Amino acid sequence: MEGTPESSFSYLLRLHGLGAPSDYLAAPAWNWGRYYTEIVRSYLNNSLEFLRLIERKDEPSVTGFWWGLASGVLEFRSTDFLHPIANNLLQYMRSSIQLGRFKPFRGPITDDQGIERVAPQSALRPYDILSMTWLADFIHVISDDV
Repeated sequence: MEGTPESSFSYLLRLHGLGAPSDYLAAPAWNWGRYYTEIVRSYLNNSLEFLRLIERKDEPSVTGFWWGLASGVLEFRSTDFLHPIANNLLQYMRSSIQLGRFKPFRGPITDDQGIERVAPQSALRPYDILSMTWLADFIHVISDDV
């Protein structure tokens, strides 16, 4: 994404008075063991369904490996700096996404340039999410390159 530092990483943090990070509160974590376990399990069960997913005709192959929060591959990790009430909210949001009750990529969503990227009552598909080249209007990039 233009203007976004190459080394950007998603995390939730607290800023001190000068606007620099003071405490890291939460960050995404990937449980690759879970991912590879499912692939090996499929292979050992003589089911190569995961290979058929690569060959999907409706969307490019990378979406065949789309594993969101519900799969257990993607997690939120929080630190002791995160207030217990905020941690409860984070865990509630995670559970809501896992259960399909909350869809973070459902419109309306506007990018940081003011362009509507997702119309009301519609949602991005996995391929659309994986190929995003824009940031939502509420995302702020903090760079050491200032």
